[in-house]
Amino acid sequence: MHDIYICSKPPERTEIPIYHVGDRIGSPYVSCGLDRITCIVESDIVDHVRNLSAPDDTSKKLPLTWLIFWSTSSATAVCRSKCCRCSPA
Repeated sequence: MHDIYICSKPPERTEIPIYHVGDRIGSPYVSCGLDRITCIVESDIVDHVRNLSAPDDTSKKLPLTWLIFWSTSSATAVCRSKCCRCSPA
């Protein structure tokens, strides 16, 4: 478990501070009061993560679809008007 991030409430909310691939935010645990903990279970079971499947035709088309979408002026204008931090206007 990592990057548990609790946003501030509006209007004090700011962007999530991830600017580089290796950036981490928040904390590696969930903060709570001791009165919320009823037990701790230790386990030696190894985590199992399934293998990713090979990309299908739809997955292969996604990057081009995104490029076409973001290259249109309307999509770029909407993004700039909503968050204004994506790119200079």
